[in-house]
Parts: sequence; structure tokens; C-alpha cells
Amino acid sequence: MQNGSRIKGWWATYHFILTVEAAVMLIWPSSRSYSEFRDQFMFYSFYILIVQCMQYYYQMGCLYKLRALGQRPSMDITVDGYMTWMSSRLSFVLVFLLSAYAFQIYNAYSLYCIAKAPYCQEWQPGVVALIYTFTATGNLITTLLVVKSKMALLNPSKRGFLRKKYSTVFHSDVSGVASKQYPEASESAKEK
Repeated sequence: MQNGSRIKGWWATYHFILTVEAAVMLIWPSSRSYSEFRDQFMFYSFYILIVQCMQYYYQMGCLYKLRALGQRPSMDITVDGYMTWMSSRLSFVLVFLLSAYAFQIYNAYSLYCIAKAPYCQEWQPGVVALIYTFTATGNLITTLLVVKSKMALLNPSKRGFLRKKYSTVFHSDVSGVASKQYPEASESAKEK
């Protein structure tokens, strides 16, 4: 990017693709197929609004931290505050992002079903279904690649901590030490 931004090329392309999607939806005539999808699209738009606000506050919190540590000049950001209930980690926002991508896939499936219905005479549902499928796939792949690259930058002890934290096997069950918090799990481990 010319402005020094480190945004991935996919997301710049994604915005142009969404412009095409908006144009196709704008010329979609008021019909039964449009009416079937309208409420779902409004709900999706509201959900995306919430996710974008979360991303904004996450980024503002990260930039505020960098500014407070003296790693960024004060002109880089405007400090609108940092919500303490939000985690400074990407994992908090990631759950909502992945849900948005799942919603995009659901939109694509719904539009595909509408496009295949005998009453649908418009071409717009099929095109918008293809766009949703393409953008959901691109978003998911790019996000997973970004997360993978961020995980590779972590030092091995932090990676081990995260692996242990999100593991479904309790460390005490593996080591044979009785777990006070989950005694039934350690009992079943001893029986094996």
C-alpha cells in the first residue's frame, strides 16, 4: 500500500469486491427472492457493524499500549480509550471474525437456495451467492495465515503456554496427579 499501511492485499481486494456486491444488490429488483433475503441481510449487516466496532477498539487498545510504552509517537493515534474487559489478544476478536465468515457462508448457501427456487427469475441471487462464497473463503484463508504467522513470531514458551491453555487434556491427568478441580477426570485417568 502507498500509505505505509500493512494491510494484506486480500483485504484491499475484498473492499473492491464488496463494491461490486453492493452494486449487484442495489439493482436487485423488489421481488419475492429479494424479500426472502432482506431480513437475513439486515441481521448480517448489524452483526458486521458490531464486529467492526470490536476490531476498532481492539486496534485502538493495541495502539494505545504501544504509545504508552513509547514505541509509537503520539500523532500515530487518537486515544479514544481502551475497554478493560477486552483482551489485548487477537483471540478475543478472532471468535467474532470467524463467526462473521461462517455467516457469509450461510448467506451464500441461502442465496444459492433462493437462486435455485422455481420462482426466482433474477440473476442477482446467484451472483451474490458466488461473491459471498469467494469472500468468505478468502477472508478465512487470509485470517488463518495471519494467525499462523503471528503464532510463529511467539517465543517457544509462550506457544507452549497457549497450547497447554487451549488443550482439552488436563496436565494433571497426564502426569497422574489428582486434579482437585475435576476429580472425576482424574479418577477416569487412574482407571485406565
